[in-house]
Amino acid sequence: MDSGSNDRLVGRIKALCTDLDAVAIELGNTRNIEAIPEEITPLALARRIAAGQEATAAFFDPALFVDPATNIVLRLFIDHQEDRGTTSGACCAAAGVPRTTALRWINLLSARGLLEMYERPSDRRSTMIRLTPSGLDTVGGWLLRMKAILYNTAT
Repeated sequence: MDSGSNDRLVGRIKALCTDLDAVAIELGNTRNIEAIPEEITPLALARRIAAGQEATAAFFDPALFVDPATNIVLRLFIDHQEDRGTTSGACCAAAGVPRTTALRWINLLSARGLLEMYERPSDRRSTMIRLTPSGLDTVGGWLLRMKAILYNTAT
């Protein structure tokens, strides 16, 4: 990964941390984040990050802080963990951008080997999307690292 990619990733992580802090404050959760219990699983963290992304729209113009790639992989990770399939339409909605833009992001993530498209066995008119095994590993690793950063735990 080049330094420009690292800088963008660090910026995204900092923005997500800020989002999570804002949600905690809004919910009245001002306890020390180091006291977060062990049961914060990757799925629970993914849900919290997704909620933080959505909460940002309450404070800022969503067009200023949209992050389609993160929104897509979070939706796919959550759906995978909950044994739900994800349609291309659901991915596009989760992306938070116009459908054509979301489809470009889906294609980019697919080209990078993070996700794959397949036909729904019961209805071939519908395209389904899922994280690849590599994508699951990558998102899972990112979530564990985010947990360590947010909750000061060792990884």
